[in-house]
Amino acid sequence: MNTSAQFDSGVEFPETGDSVATIGKKRNYFWFFLRMGVAVGIIAWLVSSNYKSFVDALRGFDFRWLLPAAALYLVHLCAGAYRWRMLLRVQNVHISFFETFSLTLQGFFFSMVIPGGSLGGDVVKAAFIVKRVEKGSKLVGAFTILMDRILGMITLFSLAGVLGVLSYGFLSKVEGGLWFFMASIVLGTVGMLVAVGLFMHRLLESVPPIGWMVNFLDRLTKGAVHRMMDAMDAFRDAWPVLIKCILLTLFLIHLLLALVVYCLACGAGEAGGEPKAYILSTTLANAAGSIPLTPSGTGTRDLVMVRFFIASGFGKGVATATALAFSGLMLCFNLLGGVFFMFRKLKTSKK
Repeated sequence: MNTSAQFDSGVEFPETGDSVATIGKKRNYFWFFLRMGVAVGIIAWLVSSNYKSFVDALRGFDFRWLLPAAALYLVHLCAGAYRWRMLLRVQNVHISFFETFSLTLQGFFFSMVIPGGSLGGDVVKAAFIVKRVEKGSKLVGAFTILMDRILGMITLFSLAGVLGVLSYGFLSKVEGGLWFFMASIVLGTVGMLVAVGLFMHRLLESVPPIGWMVNFLDRLTKGAVHRMMDAMDAFRDAWPVLIKCILLTLFLIHLLLALVVYCLACGAGEAGGEPKAYILSTTLANAAGSIPLTPSGTGTRDLVMVRFFIASGFGKGVATATALAFSGLMLCFNLLGGVFFMFRKLKTSKK
């Protein structure tokens, strides 16, 4: 019996009776639950290793600090939605702020609950955008989602590098500070290289090996590579918008999150501490959370934040309670995206 299978979703494997598409789904769910297990395992380890002090911090938690933390986090989300809307307008895609905010929350929700990680959330946003643009501009409209992510990553990683250099004196005094310093430098270097490659891609394309590879990929994707490069040129020409996006990302997204963490730390009983500790810990933790090891970075982000706070002199219970309160706050807003999705489905079905 021939047991080979063609790459066709309808072909079945004789041994199992499963189609290629079914096996692909099983593989996606396997990795999703594995990543979920890693996240739960990290959180369980953090709690169990600091259990007594963690419980004490929770019992003494001043929940009044949750109100400013939630308000600031809402501003952070609005800033992210507004940034994406500015990028859409560069490509002549015009949707309301409410729609961009709703889709941003829905993207976070689906990134958390379906296999595929952040890609799942981006697919939901892209599916909406392609319905709002002309046929020849669908890829360009969807490209704004990728551009939105890239701008966020460049700003985050570059901020980590700059803070690492500026905070060397502070880091040299904390336990394991050299490792945090090196991580900051690596992230900053990656951010700068991505920025150079992104905004100087035409110059890089003039280098023969790179140009050959770009042309090969363009033929393979039926011109999609060059359409995305043209879209990138449109963003580069709209440099005032990009500068506004970067400044908005720096102050109202990344630095604002450090203020959110500060509010939660005050609630957990840590009202002091160096401002650099909050900014650098949040930046490094979010950089670690951007690696798709766990759903929405849960667990990996908490581990880095707890380790940094403990190294900076925070109590173990306070450090753990602050990190988990931050993840809990993010989880609540991510779940709110599911409400927006159900509302949109209900509204569509009525129409």
